[in-house]
This record gives sequence, structure tokens and C-alpha cells, in this order.
Amino acid sequence: MPDIYLIDTAKKVVLSVLLASILGLERQRHGRIAGLRTHILVSLASCILMAISLELKGYAESGGLYYIDPLRLAAGIMTGMGFIGAGTIIRAGTTHVRGVTTAAGLWLNSAIGISVGLGNYYIAIITTAVCFFVLLGNIDRFIPSESFIVLGVTISAMTGALDKIKKVCADNGAVFIDADISKNKPDNKISYKIHLKFSRKVTGEDILDALMKIEEIESARYEYC
Repeated sequence: MPDIYLIDTAKKVVLSVLLASILGLERQRHGRIAGLRTHILVSLASCILMAISLELKGYAESGGLYYIDPLRLAAGIMTGMGFIGAGTIIRAGTTHVRGVTTAAGLWLNSAIGISVGLGNYYIAIITTAVCFFVLLGNIDRFIPSESFIVLGVTISAMTGALDKIKKVCADNGAVFIDADISKNKPDNKISYKIHLKFSRKVTGEDILDALMKIEEIESARYEYC
């Protein structure tokens, strides 16, 4: 194996590890499952596989034995990343999902490793910088958006309960979407599962505090969706 190939491969390995560390540290700082080590391994594997693919392609072309297309291996890497990305997505409860951004970051991280393995260093560095800015800057906070919660309320039987709850929600800036109602016959308790839409200025805690002022309400909880 020629020395020039060893030097070139070593540069690719070091660069892929450094770029992956930038993104991995940011994810680990936020307590994500896929942190520093996962990002390094993904980028390093992608880089080494592409470097090997290019080397085999060079051997094949010089010997005229067979044809190797490095892009096929790159496509296989990106497809295989779907399994690792799926492992970072967590569903909490019935509505809340976490880890989608980390999964997308890992997918992009493998693309960065492929770029380094192919020798496209500038593309890899620029992509890492842009990705780090997107993750660290939380650019979506500048975009006006609506949030949704599922509100669970248990009350003793009373007339017009839903209207009172709707009024409290409206007074706190929440928009009523729909509600599921169930009744427990032995203790005559009524449970509401209410879907609400509200702006970021309103929090679930604000609505809970207002609801608990209604005497007939025994318990209330919420979760984001």
C-alpha cells in the first residue's frame, strides 16, 4: 500500500472525526441519545467505506479487471442510516415524539463522512458549519407558530362543565378543537380529553392553574402534541 494513500486516508479519518465531533458535542449537550461517540462512529464508518471504495476503484481501473461504482456504496450507506436514525426517535406517551432532529442530523453526518471519504473537504466543512448553526441557533424560534396540547380533566358530575372549561381555555388564549368525554358510572365522575391550540405565549401551566380554580374539577393534566 503506497505511503501517499496512507497519508491521504489519515487526513480523511482525522477530518471526519473532527467534523463529527462538532455536531456530536452539540447533540450530547442537549442530552440526546445519539451524542459524541455515535456521531463520530457514523461519520468515520462512512468516510472509511468511501475511501476503500475509491481505492478499489483505482485498483480495478489500473488492472482492467472489473468496474466499481463508489456511488452505489454511498447509496447503501445513506439507506442503512435509516435504521440508526429510527433508533434515536422516541415516542413519549401517545402524542409527543423526540429525536427526529437527531435522526436527521445523523443522516446528514453520514453524508459529511461520505464527502470527506471522496475528498470533497470544502463541501464537508461548509455543510458541518451550516448544520451546527441550524442546531445551535434554534432558528425555528423566530418563526411564529402554534402549539397543541391534550388536556385531561376529571370532574364530578355537573351541568355545563364543558362550557366552563371552554371559557377558561378561551380566557387564557387557547382555542378549543374537540373533546372526548367518558363517564365512570360507579362514582359518577366525568373525564374529558380536550385538544387545544394556543400560541407560544400561553403555557399548559397557565391553563391548569385557571382550571383548578373551578371547584368541581378534581384533577387536570396536559401533554404537548
